[in-house]
Amino acid sequence: MPIHKPRKRAGGLRSHRRRLPADRHSSPAGQTGRFSAMRISMNIQGPVFVSEQPPVPTSSLIGGVPPIQSHVRKSVSLRDTFREHADLWRKETRHWSSVTKMTIHPSYRRIMGMGPAVLPLLLQELRERPDHWFVALNAITGDDPTPPSGTFHEAVDAWILWGIQHGYL
Repeated sequence: MPIHKPRKRAGGLRSHRRRLPADRHSSPAGQTGRFSAMRISMNIQGPVFVSEQPPVPTSSLIGGVPPIQSHVRKSVSLRDTFREHADLWRKETRHWSSVTKMTIHPSYRRIMGMGPAVLPLLLQELRERPDHWFVALNAITGDDPTPPSGTFHEAVDAWILWGIQHGYL
C-alpha cells in the first residue's frame, strides 16, 4: 500500500501515514515485521537486559506463569503466624469500639485467609482470651451457632461448643 502525499488543509499540511496492523511493529530503523522471538527479561536485583534464549517451556509453567522463587521464611509454622497476627491485631485494635473496623484490620483479614487449618488455633484463642473472633469463624466455617439475640459471652460459649462438637477442641 503506497504512502499518500500530504494534502493541503485550511490549517496547513496534513500527512496521511499508513497504519500498521496490531500484530506488526516498526523498528527504530523504520523496518516493519512480525514480533521476534526475542524476550525481554528483568532481573529484579539488576538492570533490564535482552535475552536471546527461547521462552521457558510450558511444561514448567503453572497456569502459564513461571514459578517465583520466594525468599520468605518457610520454617514459620501456622501457629507462629497466627500468634503474630492475633497479637498485632489485639494490640492495634484494643481501643477501638467499632467491631467493623476491627474486622477489616489487615491482621484479622490475614487470619481469615488462613482458612480451615486455623480453626483449632482460633477456637483455642477464643477459649483462652475471648475477643471478637466471630466474623472470622463465620467466614471460615460458613456456620453461625450463636443465638440471634445472645450476648458476647453466650456467643463465645456457642462457638466453643461448636468447636467441641466438630472435633476442633
